[in-house]
Amino acid sequence: MGGDSGTKGSQLMQRLGEEAKIILTKFWIWVVAFVLFGIGITGERMTIFRIIYMALALIFLLTFQLSWVLWRKIMYGFWLTVIIYSMLILVMTYTYQFDNFPYYWEKYLKIPPTLQLDIGLEKFETGELFVRLLTPTFFVIITVVQLYYFHKDFLAISDIKSRGTSIVKPSKPSNSSGSDSDKESTNSSISLTDNKYKKHPPRPSFISERKSFKVFKNLPKVKLRSFFKMLKTILSYIIELAWLYAELHMIKIILLCVMFLAVYEVCLVHFVLVVLVTISLVFNSRIQSIIVYIISVYVSILLLTKMIYQIEYIREGTWNVTCPDPDDPDKTKDYNTANWVGFKKSTAYVSLLNLLKGYISIVFVITLHRVVITRQKYKRHLKGRPLAKPLRMFPGITFKDVDHDIPHCLKYLLNFGFYRFGVEITLIAVAVLVGTRMDFYAVLYALWLMTFVMLSRGTLAKVWIIFMFFVVITIPLQYAIVIGLPPDLCLQWPWDENEIMKNFRDWMFLPDPDSPPDAYKLLCDFIVLLFVSRQSIVFKIERRHIDVEYPGGTNRSIIEEAEKPSFINPVPDFVSHIRSWLDILKRIVLIGFIWFTLAIVFLAGTNRVNLFSLGYLIGSFIFLWQGNDYYLRPVNVILKWWNKLILYNITVITLKAILQIPGCIFMNYMKMKACWMIQLFGISCIQKFSTNHPVTSSSGI
Repeated sequence: MGGDSGTKGSQLMQRLGEEAKIILTKFWIWVVAFVLFGIGITGERMTIFRIIYMALALIFLLTFQLSWVLWRKIMYGFWLTVIIYSMLILVMTYTYQFDNFPYYWEKYLKIPPTLQLDIGLEKFETGELFVRLLTPTFFVIITVVQLYYFHKDFLAISDIKSRGTSIVKPSKPSNSSGSDSDKESTNSSISLTDNKYKKHPPRPSFISERKSFKVFKNLPKVKLRSFFKMLKTILSYIIELAWLYAELHMIKIILLCVMFLAVYEVCLVHFVLVVLVTISLVFNSRIQSIIVYIISVYVSILLLTKMIYQIEYIREGTWNVTCPDPDDPDKTKDYNTANWVGFKKSTAYVSLLNLLKGYISIVFVITLHRVVITRQKYKRHLKGRPLAKPLRMFPGITFKDVDHDIPHCLKYLLNFGFYRFGVEITLIAVAVLVGTRMDFYAVLYALWLMTFVMLSRGTLAKVWIIFMFFVVITIPLQYAIVIGLPPDLCLQWPWDENEIMKNFRDWMFLPDPDSPPDAYKLLCDFIVLLFVSRQSIVFKIERRHIDVEYPGGTNRSIIEEAEKPSFINPVPDFVSHIRSWLDILKRIVLIGFIWFTLAIVFLAGTNRVNLFSLGYLIGSFIFLWQGNDYYLRPVNVILKWWNKLILYNITVITLKAILQIPGCIFMNYMKMKACWMIQLFGISCIQKFSTNHPVTSSSGI
């Protein structure tokens, strides 16, 4: 008995050891990489030792991003280089503590003491020296562990070609396999009982009752086991969908993160990022991937150069510029050209990590994207599937499945949701942009929006490309305006003369070194461009599938055909006959949503007291008066009335954006001379992004 328990215990420990080794083989390499990255980014002062550590970490990550094959080939040499470099730092730091060694560095190597500090050579007390040597020592240890214990195994499990499809057994239907196993277990149990009854006579009835009680007692365990097995299957399915979703859409997330970085810290070096991100949305996903890796290399170079700028040998005051104050000729203003370019020194209030966190985030997000791509290719290779990225999440779902039930409808929307409603989503985004920005560019977008509403889908597809290039050009242009001209020029702008011209500058989004426009507005433009570029792909798909059936269906209007007696509606009648929960959901959305919409229109009319609100009240009254009888009218009449309401709404948005000119520029004058106009048109100054210009309300007039 003791020998059996010892054997089971040793087998359990052996299994645990094997599982632990598999996990460490997969993830220990990333522990080493993150520690290497952490050594480069943490510390009290910037040194060349830390910069080289960061350069090594970036080389490791960039090689992984750019080429999986090259990354695996250079890995052994890379670990040796890191170990040798860490040992060299240990030796240099330790020997520097000897007497007269700083003098020897200065005399024989011609390196002054200040530059020795920038390199990372410094005298320490005994206790502090131990702490300083602990970091490179610890890093050498974990790197040696990776090199000699996990490196070969990692190369083996990461070699996709060696792990071909031959290791994957052909899958059988779950029902048949399960029934076969049940039959085998049943047959074996029958044979065992037969043999047992041959050897021994039947036992008393109370013993069989005890056995049946044990079987009854074990039933919950069987149910729990099947439940957890089903739960594990569902979770694994959801996880696989999450991986697939990340593979399909993560590039868009990366581009959005890069745009966030650019508007979070406006400078000249980030103008390149804005141009790359904006142009990438015009091209397909393959070119977008190339641009993403170019951004990764560029961001890595910026990260290293900004770390080098932190060295005390480089003086920030070298780039100081003094210009006359336009408000007071007797005073001067100080600027720094390096700050304008994008280089700042870390201070007690702004740490180095805070200065570089945007770059670090971009590098890690792009690395994660590469992890997702590699993992998905690896999984598809093991299953014998094509390595190319799929076009949609659920390839088997087409427009013919959308009316079956709610799961099929949700899958269809995940596949073709933007294909169906891309124009509507984009126009809503443009309307949100206009209402958020409320400046000169908002007026331009509002005019585009008014034009789109009045065009047919065929004409809209032709004009769409012009609108897309309009957005592509204006985003870098606006970012260049936010950056402004170099401070060395000491230019004085005409809108610096008085307060009215300064307010006009804000509405026109004009440059100013002291009060630049709010770059956060460009996030709205970028999101609109993201939708516009996706919709341009939809229009290309529609042109290619005029005579060929597309899995997502057709977006061609059937309004004219619907009035013909011979018309057969391809969508089942969910109003007269309810077949599923999907039909109930359709009734709620398509029939009940009219009341929600009219409630919003009514609130828009009662929330403010002005001429525009009166139009909303009249519109809501007309629609509410008709009620559900409104649906009994011909389809073209219904659409005509809704289009009129939408066009009125867009007109109000456009006029409100134009009225920002008197609201933000001449508000003080209008309060004295034309208060009635403020009340009649609801004029106010709306500055949702700026903290210097609070929202001016007209409610008190």
